[in-house]
Amino acid sequence: MLTPEELEYVPQGISKLFRDLQLNIMSDIVERIAYNKEITRTADLEISRLYELGASKRAIKKHIKDTLKLTNREINLIYKNVIWADYARYEQIYKTKGKPWIPFKKNKPLQQLISGIKEQTKAEFKNITQSLGFAVKNAKGAVTFKPIAKFYQETLDNASMQIMSGAYDYNSVIKRAVKQMTDSGLRTVDYASGISNRVEVAARRAVMTGFNQTVGRITEENAEKLGTEYFEVTYHQGARPTHQPWQGRVYSKSELVSVCDYGDVAGLKGANCRHDFHPFFPGISKRLYTDEELDRMNAEENTPKEHKGKQYTTYEATQRQRRIETALRAKREEIHLLEQGGADADDILAKKAKYHGLSSEYAEFSKAMGLPQERQRVNISPFKGVDESIGKPLTKSAKALEKSSASGIINVEKYSSISKTKNFHEAQIHFSEKWNVEIDSSVEELDFTSVKEGLQGIEYVLNEFPKAADSLKRIGTSMDAIMCADYDGNINFNPLCFKERQKAVKSCTSDTHYHPTGNNIMSTGAHETGHILEKALIDKNLGGEQPIGNVFWNSGDEAKKIVKQAVKNTKKLPECKRKRKRELIEEISGYAWDKGNSECLAEAVADYTLNGGKAAPLSKEIWKLLKEELE
Repeated sequence: MLTPEELEYVPQGISKLFRDLQLNIMSDIVERIAYNKEITRTADLEISRLYELGASKRAIKKHIKDTLKLTNREINLIYKNVIWADYARYEQIYKTKGKPWIPFKKNKPLQQLISGIKEQTKAEFKNITQSLGFAVKNAKGAVTFKPIAKFYQETLDNASMQIMSGAYDYNSVIKRAVKQMTDSGLRTVDYASGISNRVEVAARRAVMTGFNQTVGRITEENAEKLGTEYFEVTYHQGARPTHQPWQGRVYSKSELVSVCDYGDVAGLKGANCRHDFHPFFPGISKRLYTDEELDRMNAEENTPKEHKGKQYTTYEATQRQRRIETALRAKREEIHLLEQGGADADDILAKKAKYHGLSSEYAEFSKAMGLPQERQRVNISPFKGVDESIGKPLTKSAKALEKSSASGIINVEKYSSISKTKNFHEAQIHFSEKWNVEIDSSVEELDFTSVKEGLQGIEYVLNEFPKAADSLKRIGTSMDAIMCADYDGNINFNPLCFKERQKAVKSCTSDTHYHPTGNNIMSTGAHETGHILEKALIDKNLGGEQPIGNVFWNSGDEAKKIVKQAVKNTKKLPECKRKRKRELIEEISGYAWDKGNSECLAEAVADYTLNGGKAAPLSKEIWKLLKEELE
């Protein structure tokens, strides 16, 4: 069974690839308008027009080809990693029930099913890219779909002629072209129906259709082999009204269809549905929520909350959040394209002011509704600077930090000036001025003492690896894990853990060796910054190519290289010659071994931050290799 949070994550990489395709194509149009702004003779304009249109066609073709290549890799990763992980969860149930278990790699019928659905999904993406364009208003105000090549040609022609004739100045032309593109977004059209959708929406639907089909088949087959016809459906906050009555409850296989509309585009596992279901054994399985608990939670969600004179249920509030997030993404793109096209500085400043105003409204609305902000939905573009203070980033200090060789333990507070801040406002100013990193206003709702300890761990690692600091963009909140990091450069605190001091301390400490010796809130911050170091390695080795980088982030390849070399080096130490890889990693923590290379690297960073010279030998070697790579 996949959780709603896991299902939400599945299509993110592919959606991002298509958003990047959109930005690349828009950027190409802006560049060509800018190139032609100085042409004043008709003959020169015609020659340039022919050249630019030919170049644009080649550019479009390359952008699409690159996106499809990366999309195919992402699809392979989804079916290799996510489907495998979901399938593996059933192994213990089979053993408990005394049923024979077939490992994933030996399950030939499943492999054939996955292979067929993968190819079907890849073909769907190819169809999407063959019908790209923009939805624009004609002279009569009607919205029409224009294929991308025609849109390119008309936009370039109109811009060039308007500038040359003197009817409009360059700044007006570039603003109009940029607004037209960002209002529409890159779209794909179904020519039979005439309906067009934003390309990232179509991409998400394409990947989730095949994915849900595969996961559903696995679940049904496992239930049949395990001898049950009953299933428990997952629950998540903010479910659409038609899904709310049946979520979280137990149904027979036939009831999944009759009650939950399983198999229908608007039902269970249909379009944009984050629900899943798993086998349930009456008399043995224990439900996650009782009917009474579900009724109470649904009633709470359906009780409207007020914001600026309007009432919103939880579902309505989440839908408004998604609309604001879409508007914020469009404004970020608009600002980026105007800057790229050399538009007037005052116009760009005005756009940034509007962006920040809407961003503040988003934070205020989310707080009023009691919902977490999901800034990762906004900060998805392969450029930075919109959320930063206007002006150049301040130079980061790269001073080497002294360590106490006597004790071998590092005094983090001594070398972390965030420890001197007294409130969230001071912490926001400090991180903005020293690191050019935004601390989101949603963090203000958390316990400051606990958050500051996490920030101390983050800042210690940044001080040690100043060149990696550019890979960290924002510190915010998320409901994922205790703290988490992502490839967009965010480190997030979980409000459920950090709103109260006692919960934060309990969540981040353990008296077992499942985490490094002495683990605490500060080391949890250092751990997440270890993931940012992995992102910095990817950025360095791939030249900042975001779509490819996201694939490497998901695969953990860069962390694997570091850990593999560190193990090899550590085994050369006299005290470690007879130790196996597992033993060396488990000396860092049990979590480092259980969760793979990326977590091993992050746990090593936490261990060294906590314990310095007394850290595990492998932690010290991983730290050393990171220093060599990132300095």
